[in-house]
Formats: sequence, C-alpha cells, structure tokens
Amino acid sequence: VITVHAVGVASNSNYVIKLEQALISIWPPEFLLYYYIPPVVLPALRPFHVEACFPAKDRVDSVTVTDATGRHDVEVRHDHAFAPPAMDEFIVIARVGTTPPSSCHVIPADHMYIQTHYKTYGPASKADCETWVLGNCTPAA
Repeated sequence: VITVHAVGVASNSNYVIKLEQALISIWPPEFLLYYYIPPVVLPALRPFHVEACFPAKDRVDSVTVTDATGRHDVEVRHDHAFAPPAMDEFIVIARVGTTPPSSCHVIPADHMYIQTHYKTYGPASKADCETWVLGNCTPAA
C-alpha cells in the first residue's frame, strides 16, 4: 500500500479538504486535491494534512496530484516514513494591535487560532513559550 500525503495551510477554518483518487483507470493512479467551501466561511489559518492510499505490487516512482494551480508530479519516497507534525512544539499567540503583546496564549504549533490573534513567538518548547510570555506579555485589558 502506498500513501499519498498533501499538506498546506487553509485560509478558513471550516474548509473541508480532501485528497481523492481520480476516477480514471490509469497506472499509477492520479489524485485530486479538493477544497469544499461552505456558504459561510470562518477566517482563520489552519494547517491541514490529508492522505489517500492505493495498493501497489510494483514500485511507483511518482504520482500526479492536481489542485487549483494545475498538475504536479509528486515523487514517491520509499526510504522515508512521513513525519507527522511535531506535537512537542508550541507557539505564543497575542491579540492583534497590542504593543507590548497582550492576551497571550501558549498553544500547540499545529493548532488553529482565530485571526483576532497573531503568532508572536515560537515554535519552541512549552516551557520556553511560557517563560517568554512571563517576560514579554501584558495581561489582557
């Protein structure tokens, strides 16, 4: 089984992003990256990771993925496992328009956050982020 991965950042938190095998009978299979956009969108940057699998008896060197910008030949790496996002990395977010940073929160680096806040420090360890908050952020007004 070969797994195809697509990663990126969506500009709205409620987009549904899917990687689907094209409905044409070719080898190796081709894939389509879809963004399903609801009638009302919630602006917030959200990292995404989607995947699709297909069975393969023979070696596959590349697959084609089509997205809004066109067709892309993507190399299949047989000697590396896909690395999931680092779960031990954190960032500090602060309320937009505050100097010094205010209303700070430490969150996992791969979590989404509302656009009333911005990333002000990180990625770093949780302890480093908490130390940075103590020395650089003011309490919420």
